[in-house]
Amino acid sequence: DVCSSDLTTRREHLHAYSPSTLGATPVVVGIQDLSRKVRAAYGELYAPLVGDDNAMPGVQGLTLSAALRYEDYSDVGTTTNPKLGVEWRPFAGLTVSGTWGTSFKAPLLAQTVPLRSVLVQALGLQSGVANVIVVSGNNPGLKPEQADTWTAGVLFEPAAIPGLRLELNYFDINYKD
Repeated sequence: DVCSSDLTTRREHLHAYSPSTLGATPVVVGIQDLSRKVRAAYGELYAPLVGDDNAMPGVQGLTLSAALRYEDYSDVGTTTNPKLGVEWRPFAGLTVSGTWGTSFKAPLLAQTVPLRSVLVQALGLQSGVANVIVVSGNNPGLKPEQADTWTAGVLFEPAAIPGLRLELNYFDINYKD
């Protein structure tokens, strides 16, 4: 059995400003100060239940894994995300595996700042100066991204053909927000 765990705290801070270049001298028209504190805890268990010493017909190897991540964001709330896995070797040369889990990704602070840029005049290749308005920015209403995930795989490495490795994997990620 292998266990691991981790506790972390991090602070993020973003200072952003929006300059206006409508006149000869740029002027700051908007300032944003954003910050967040994130506390996280992570634990993982890797348990090889069947191996060479206790193998039996149909189960030459069996390993289970489980992980859990907890995060507390000062600005978007808390989340707990598990991941479970299994690896089964029915006979030498064939391994079947699968995982299931959830995930969470908070938007970057830079993705939530309502920066806007406006360019009123631009040089045209043939006509000289043209009036143009360009608006760009981020999404202050952006929410955390969540997902349910699962994978399945088969690995075939026959001893009769050294070096041959055939692998087939499938994954499914269902995003929310």
